[in-house]
Amino acid sequence: MEEYGIKRVMVYALTLLAMGAGLSGWMKTTWAFSLLWGLIIGIGTGFTSAVLGVVITNRWFKERKGLVMGILTSSTATGQLVFLPLV
Repeated sequence: MEEYGIKRVMVYALTLLAMGAGLSGWMKTTWAFSLLWGLIIGIGTGFTSAVLGVVITNRWFKERKGLVMGILTSSTATGQLVFLPLV
């Protein structure tokens, strides 16, 4: 992210997420689901979650970086624990 710029990486990641979510309406087969949600949305989510959290933590927090990263990671896991069963 630091090599290409956060803005550029986030635009690409959000474009992948929007493209994958937008194409979901036309899914009819299992392979299309695996391609869209496993690959396209997986890559977009991977760019936006852990990597962005590390960059933000290193830029904004001088002390207690580990605590902040732990809170970000645990909030992601908690969100999955709560919302995935609902979905």
